[in-house]
Amino acid sequence: MFITRLKVLELAMGLVNMKDLKYSTGVCLVLAIILLLHSVYDRSRGIPREKEAYGRGFFSLWPYYATERSAETGKSIKVSSNIAGDNVTCIIYTYFQEAYDSSRIKREHRDTIHTWTTSWRAAGWNPRLLSEEDAKSHPQYLELRRKFEALPTVNKGDYDLACFIRYVAMAAVGGGWMSDFDILPFYMPRCLEPLNEGNFTVYDLSVPSLVSGNASEFTRMANRMANVDYRGNPKQFSRGGEFHVSDMFVLLQLYHEHAYVSVNTVVETADVFDGGSVCDSREHTTGVEEIPKGFPKKPWAIHYSHAALSFLREKAAKGTSLWPGSSWNAARLSQPFDQIRADFMEDSIEYVRGECDIY
Repeated sequence: MFITRLKVLELAMGLVNMKDLKYSTGVCLVLAIILLLHSVYDRSRGIPREKEAYGRGFFSLWPYYATERSAETGKSIKVSSNIAGDNVTCIIYTYFQEAYDSSRIKREHRDTIHTWTTSWRAAGWNPRLLSEEDAKSHPQYLELRRKFEALPTVNKGDYDLACFIRYVAMAAVGGGWMSDFDILPFYMPRCLEPLNEGNFTVYDLSVPSLVSGNASEFTRMANRMANVDYRGNPKQFSRGGEFHVSDMFVLLQLYHEHAYVSVNTVVETADVFDGGSVCDSREHTTGVEEIPKGFPKKPWAIHYSHAALSFLREKAAKGTSLWPGSSWNAARLSQPFDQIRADFMEDSIEYVRGECDIY
């Protein structure tokens, strides 16, 4: 488009000093028409209307933020659009499909997603929430969903199904970066394109807490997962004597088959507060792809997994302070993890980033 919406807004701001009301009204009308044409231009390029809530539509630059209300969380979140001209960049996705009926769990998930959104936005990224609705536009959606539903699991609800469907959703939106909503950015470069020429990459060894790839690679991984031969490896795909297939178990299997690129750039919360300094360079596991030259060797993101929080709970129970001035004592950490995770994520990431001079 010959004029960006940002420029239109700059012109509009200049009208405040105009004394000729009639002239100002006329110019405002012209600018409104330009914005309308801009929106029509988006439609012609195939940008779907439902994506406007994530920073594309008429109001997405008024002035620099779009407010989204997720159907899953019901919570309004102000998301930075970070738009330069017509380009939407710096997108980080997470996937959420409520797999439990508990209103308490739903509320806790909502709070954690809000913390995830706020943290990634502060780091200069455009956080976007995907759901199964996004996956439905993929041509293989029904076929893959049927196969995923047939995989055995010991978990209740549709938790594992949602974990698999997220790869289909990522393929449907064109690929890019995806993280779990308990992953917060640390030294990760802003607006980084997916590494390894778009080949599927896992940044937490074989744990899919932070991944990237192009659309075809996410489709390839979804098919590898849907057609996994779990019966041929019962030791790998079992829990408590029963067959259990999760995306993490499949990725561990595919890791040994060298089916994707594995990088070690994510640090667990337990490692952050276990006496060492998270600000130090990251040690890479033998046999794992090194981070390309020129990129930070320090942790790109912090993972607030249940296992890590369990470790911190035990540490706090011994009277050890997690960080100077921390109010996270044994009593606070003894509460259910999902109930306190969002608050702990906010407090700890603020301390760690300040300690390491990230801001």
